Amino acid sequence: MAGDPSAARSGVGGLNRKGLSTIVGTVLRPGGRKGLRAQLVGQSTQTVLLNLSAMTFGFITSLVLTRLLGRRGYGIYVYALAWPALLAIGAQLGYGHVLVRNIAAYTVREEWGLVRGIIRRSQRAVVAASVVLALGAGVVGWLFVGHGQPLLRQSFFIALLLVPASALIALREAVLRGFLRVALGRLSETVVVPAVLLTCLAGLYLTSDGHLSPPQAVAAAVLAAAAGLFTGTIFVARATPPHVRSATARSDQAAWSRSARSLVAVSGLQVVNLQMTVLLLGAMRTVDATAVFSIALRWAGLVSFLQSAVIFPLAPAIARLHATGAQAQLQRLISKASLGVLILSAPIAGGLVLFGDHALALFGDQFRSGTTVLSILVLGELINVASGFVGVILINTGQERTLFTVAATLTATKILLTAALIGRFGLNGAAVGQAVGLAAQNICLAISVWRRLRLYAPGIGGGRFIRAALHRAHDRPPTPPT
Repeated sequence: MAGDPSAARSGVGGLNRKGLSTIVGTVLRPGGRKGLRAQLVGQSTQTVLLNLSAMTFGFITSLVLTRLLGRRGYGIYVYALAWPALLAIGAQLGYGHVLVRNIAAYTVREEWGLVRGIIRRSQRAVVAASVVLALGAGVVGWLFVGHGQPLLRQSFFIALLLVPASALIALREAVLRGFLRVALGRLSETVVVPAVLLTCLAGLYLTSDGHLSPPQAVAAAVLAAAAGLFTGTIFVARATPPHVRSATARSDQAAWSRSARSLVAVSGLQVVNLQMTVLLLGAMRTVDATAVFSIALRWAGLVSFLQSAVIFPLAPAIARLHATGAQAQLQRLISKASLGVLILSAPIAGGLVLFGDHALALFGDQFRSGTTVLSILVLGELINVASGFVGVILINTGQERTLFTVAATLTATKILLTAALIGRFGLNGAAVGQAVGLAAQNICLAISVWRRLRLYAPGIGGGRFIRAALHRAHDRPPTPPT
C-alpha cells in the first residue's frame, strides 16, 4: 500500500533534478506557500537521488550474491532476512508513524516538551520490544526452523540480530523526518548500510578464497545495519533543535498509545503484504522459488520507486496542512503529486513488461523463469501507483483505524488466496496473489479516503470529485488540529 516508506521499494533511472523539480514544483503552485513548495521540491529531489543510490547498491548486491551463492544460497539469504524485516516492524510498536505525525504537529504549535517526551518514550519502548521479539523468535526458530538444513538454521539465528538494529534505524529516520530533515534521515538506510554491506561482502570474499556462504552474507548484513544505526544516532543528535534539547520532557502517553496500537498493526500488515508471499513460497515450495520471486519483486519495485521517494517529504507536509485546516491546499497537494508520479512511473512499467526477460537474465539464466511473474507484479504495482498516496493520507490525518480495518480484512483474504494459488500454480500463482492483493487494497483505501476525508487520492480521472472536494474545503471552516 502507498504510505509506508519502510516498504519503500527499489529505484528508477533517468530522472534528473530539473525534471523532478518541474513535477514536484507544480504540487503546491495553486495557492501554495513558497516555503512549503521549495521544501517539497528540494526534499523530494534529494530523496529520489538517495533512493536511486540505494537501488543501485541493492542491485549490485543482489548480482554479487546470486553469482556467489547460487540460486539456493541466495534463497536462504532472502528467506532468513524476511523474518527480521517482519519482526522489526512489530518492534517499532507503531512509533515510526506516530513520531513523524506528532513531531510535525508539535513543531507547528511549538510544544517542545512534547517533542522531547515522545522521542524519549519511543526509544525506550522500541529497545525493550526489540529484545523481547528477537528472543522469542529465537526460541521458535530453535524448535521449528531449518532442522536438517544447517546453513538455513545458522542464517536464521544470525539474522535475528537485525531486529533491534533495523527497528532503531527506522526510529531515527522518523525523528529526522518529523524535523523535516528528510534527506538526512534517509542517508543511513540508502547509503551507509548498503555501502558497508558491499564492503563487508568484498572483504569476506577476498579472505575466504572466493567462497561465500549464506550465514556469512547474513553476518555482513548485520554489520552494515550496526553501521547505519551508529550514523543515524549521530544525525539525530546534530539535527535536534536547541528548543527541544533544553525543554522539559512532557508526556501525552494515552494519545500516543492509542495511535501506536493502530499504527503498529498497520505497519505489520504492510510488511506482511510484502514479505508473506516470500515466506509462503519458502514454506510451500523451495528456496529456489523464493529466490526467483524475490528478484522479480525487486525489479517490479521500480514502478513505485518515485512514489516511495515522494512519500518521505509528503508525510510531514500532509500532517502540517491537516493540523492547520488547510483542506483546499491539501487536495491540490495530493492531486498534483499523484498525477506527476503516475506520469513518470507508467513508462517504467511498460519497459519492464517488454524487456523483463533481459532484466532477469542479468542475475543468471536460471532466473528467466520469472518473466511471467515479473509482468504480473508490474501490473499490481502500476495500480498501486495510480491509486495515489492513500496510506500516507490516512495515517497523517488521524485515520489510522480506518487504514487498519481495510488492510486487515484484505490482508487476511490475500494470504488465503496466495496460499491457494501457490499450491495450484506455483510461482505464477504467488505473483497473482501478490498483485491482486496489492491492487484491491489500494483501491479500497482510495474509496475510504474519499468517504472519510472528502479527498480524492488517485492520480487519474476524478475531476468531478476533486472539484467537489475543493468546493467543500472552501465553504467550511478549518478542521481542528488532531
